[in-house]
Amino acid sequence: MILTTIEETNRFLSHTTDIGICWIWNGAIRDKYGRSSHRGKIYTSHRLSYLLYVDNIPEGYDIHHICKNKLCVNPAHLQAVSKKEHGRLDLKTHCKYGHEFTPENTYKRDNKRWCKVCASNRYK
Repeated sequence: MILTTIEETNRFLSHTTDIGICWIWNGAIRDKYGRSSHRGKIYTSHRLSYLLYVDNIPEGYDIHHICKNKLCVNPAHLQAVSKKEHGRLDLKTHCKYGHEFTPENTYKRDNKRWCKVCASNRYK
């Protein structure tokens, strides 16, 4: 955990909105993630939240949003996972049109997936 003062913790929390489940970051945002500084160093806000309230992040680990909300900084929704595990956890379960990626409905090639229903609709 990062050592912090009450003032620094209050500053961090002043950039969040508690909606009852998630703590939504409403400070600076870049590439769909919140950004925050702490003692002169820039962090993604969810990593900083993990460091402030949970523990240190092991080298080579990512912080996974259990709630799937990239702007959430609720430490109860954050989990340190290996990069490989993070990729597996973040794997989309449905295409952008809502079709489930099942073995029967998925084309795979070069680590990419396509929805067979959407592909079929494009060719009609």
